[in-house]
Amino acid sequence: MSETLPGFFDQMESFLLGRQTAAELEGRLGPSPSGTANLAFYRTLIDRNFHKIMRLLFPTVKVLANRAREGMWSELVREYVAAHPPRGCRDPNRMGASFSEFLTRRREEGGELSAVVEEMAEYHWIDYLAKTATDVEDGDGFERRVFIRQFAHPIPTFMKAINEDSATKIPAPQPTIVILYRSLTHGAVRILYPRAETMAVFARRQGLDLPPPLAALDPETVKLTEARLVEMGLLREAT
Repeated sequence: MSETLPGFFDQMESFLLGRQTAAELEGRLGPSPSGTANLAFYRTLIDRNFHKIMRLLFPTVKVLANRAREGMWSELVREYVAAHPPRGCRDPNRMGASFSEFLTRRREEGGELSAVVEEMAEYHWIDYLAKTATDVEDGDGFERRVFIRQFAHPIPTFMKAINEDSATKIPAPQPTIVILYRSLTHGAVRILYPRAETMAVFARRQGLDLPPPLAALDPETVKLTEARLVEMGLLREAT
């Protein structure tokens, strides 16, 4: 059967995402010169690539998923890809952009994983964004090179611990504010646990009104903090 180009891509996406078999695809597009078995193997290759990308992006999530139930990681990857098929992006890693939100919805619908896994996925994702962001842009790079997040758990210390010992227990909730950034000075990704003065600098840099506790801070202390953040390569020199 002849197909328009958009129709061809629709059928191929359906096949490569496992919604139809190679034989069903051939029934719609015609026989493959390579044979049905060889055609079917493309689906296997794509599935392996999806798993590799997600494993490299979210390694500690894989640890906790398979700790909760053997094989859960593969289940998560396939469910996620089915719900968020990668389209229209030159960077294959961008397929992981919605993984944290996917895990949240899954838990809210009765999934068995802890909310800490969603926070780990978010941390992994902003770490990836910081590592790959360009430095040649205006401003300080908020939400591109510099990220501030409040987690319900001590995510950085837990992730470090689980990398050292995969049996590390999930920590008790402990609200933790983290600034993750790639330094303009040395290019490495770092984290910072901000003080009140840091939050005041960030608010002013983004043109936000300061809440009374931050507005009451000593202006000279805030100025010195800003200079230190510039020296660290977290912020750009003010112009």
